[in-house]
Amino acid sequence: MITISVPAPYFPPVRDRKTGKLKPVNPWLNANHRAHRMAEATKIAAWRVATTKAAEGVAEIQTPVRIIAHIFKPRRGIYDPNNLNVTTKACVDALVECGVLAADDYHHVIGPDHRHGGVAPASIMFTFEPLTPLWLA
Repeated sequence: MITISVPAPYFPPVRDRKTGKLKPVNPWLNANHRAHRMAEATKIAAWRVATTKAAEGVAEIQTPVRIIAHIFKPRRGIYDPNNLNVTTKACVDALVECGVLAADDYHHVIGPDHRHGGVAPASIMFTFEPLTPLWLA
């Protein structure tokens, strides 16, 4: 079993248009929150860079594999881990691009299955479990 931990990228705070106060930027891409496509593209690019850095030195993972994504958040609020599939998709695409995974289609990958990891600094821990191909079973 192989694990790769990807810390959430940092985004500088932005100024609220109504109050003028600085507010933090949420690093997560959520299926329920629709932002402007350029704002989403910025976050996707940041997650892909963070994933590529986290995967440095990791050899190519033999497929097929099951991917389990453990989501860590700094607060105890209730959330649906499956809504963060947009974030994990960007990360898995980066793993394919940097050569850790051969492909992310259904022949090579099952998942990622999303799980709550606990309270910790914002990050995603990917666990890769090797599977026996159906044609060899």
